[in-house]
Amino acid sequence: EFSRKIQIFGLPSLRADMYQENVLRAYCAEEAVGRHTADESSSYFAPANDPFATASTLREIVNRTNSRKAITNLYLSPLATKPQVLGFALYYLTERRNTATSLIFPFCEAYDQETSTGISRVWKYTVELPHLHDETKSDQER
Repeated sequence: EFSRKIQIFGLPSLRADMYQENVLRAYCAEEAVGRHTADESSSYFAPANDPFATASTLREIVNRTNSRKAITNLYLSPLATKPQVLGFALYYLTERRNTATSLIFPFCEAYDQETSTGISRVWKYTVELPHLHDETKSDQER
């Protein structure tokens, strides 16, 4: 009841009709997600094909929200394109590790198998992560 839900839509989208589909699905999911999820103050945009822009957008949203009222628990649930899911993961790994943040990957029981025909594009991203070590291990164990 006291949680705040924010949505990030892929814009520009990968295909011309994807943005409209996402908005319609957001309205349909409003009952399960909560009211006011599709209003302007809780909707943001990040390119559907750029994980780095998505991570940057997440950083801005969380910093802005946290400056107004401290975030005690943050749940990130990417429901978008694969590049945007990668952006969520990059944001979590670089900004939110060892915090009260959870990355939730929902799974569907079924999906449309005929969403596309053939391969139109292949996106390749090079990601160089900083050295992420386990802080509980001693220097000798590393």
